[in-house]
Amino acid sequence: MRVVRHDARTPFEKAWSRGIASGLIDSEVSESITKDGTRAIRKIALILGSEYLRADLERAMRSMLGLVNLHLAYESGGDVDKAAQSLASKGLLHHTKGASRIFKKMGCDEREIVTQSAFMSYADFVAAIADHERHERTYAAARWALQSIGYPDDLDKDESPAAICTAMLFMIYKKRGKAPAWNGDMAGLEAVLSALRAKPKALDRLPATLPDAYRPEIEWVWRSCRESFLKHVVCSQTPIHQLVGASVESGSLIGLLMKPCAGIGDIDGAAGSTTAHWRKLTGGLLDEDTLMSLMLSGLLCAKARPKLTSQEVKAIAGQLLEQPAGSRLDAWLDENVPHDFHGGMRELWAAFWGEVDAVRTDSEAGRVKLIKAWTAKR
Repeated sequence: MRVVRHDARTPFEKAWSRGIASGLIDSEVSESITKDGTRAIRKIALILGSEYLRADLERAMRSMLGLVNLHLAYESGGDVDKAAQSLASKGLLHHTKGASRIFKKMGCDEREIVTQSAFMSYADFVAAIADHERHERTYAAARWALQSIGYPDDLDKDESPAAICTAMLFMIYKKRGKAPAWNGDMAGLEAVLSALRAKPKALDRLPATLPDAYRPEIEWVWRSCRESFLKHVVCSQTPIHQLVGASVESGSLIGLLMKPCAGIGDIDGAAGSTTAHWRKLTGGLLDEDTLMSLMLSGLLCAKARPKLTSQEVKAIAGQLLEQPAGSRLDAWLDENVPHDFHGGMRELWAAFWGEVDAVRTDSEAGRVKLIKAWTAKR
């Protein structure tokens, strides 16, 4: 029975031994490699602290060897002869710089590379490279997908899966005889999700026109997200305007889609970020008087109105003795208002109630006067 011995030496140690034994690494090459190593160690030590402190030099040597081992193994594919040839002909700096370049492409900075990445296992190193390459391919596929539906804005790499899902929905549910198109507005998202809810079986077939270069990544993203669309749209009773208006952090469907973003402070760009429900509620107006009227009537009257009647103003004045619980405001906002507007709405609400304190115990006429100053009237 043959016993297989495990060789626990590092790729550098194996390549060095093979190079010495084969004559690839002679005294001249050995001296060159030693000089390269010294230069690399001092450069790394400067990143860690100082090239004159023994502790930093020792840490730098370990980092340098870690980078060399990772890149030697990656470049040679584990072939010791190839590793020895590379070490002899290209030197240490080729491998330290090679590993650093790979890590920088992944977004690591110099300090992170020498303090953490250099000590990564080879298996994790290969997995990280594969993840990064898939991330890049997914980003390229997402850019193609958004361009295909006419999306006009730039794309953040982290939004690539959401971009692909959004584009696929528009391609799948495009109107008969028309090219899929989206201007980046809430109305477009509402329309496509309504179509999805009406015809969920269409999700089973991606467009046949997907380029071969992007199909693997698009199919991979789609497989991971398809069930979420069925769960959050088809099998949900939540109104469409609440689905598209929810926050990404809430864990709702909108985290899987691209969506417009604008707050109350961005009035000029807010129109595309409003849902059909919110446009109907506001009458298309986003001035503070209208928004205050909606909140007061929505929480203190029978129906939210963008303009208050004299009777509604008096009814509200009678309820200013105690501010409604914050949970009531939160529930009303979740039910009616796109999430990007919530922060501004809460600030407006708090500013109004800050002034209420000054007139809370005044006559009804004083409270009516305050309400009229803050709201839109008929």
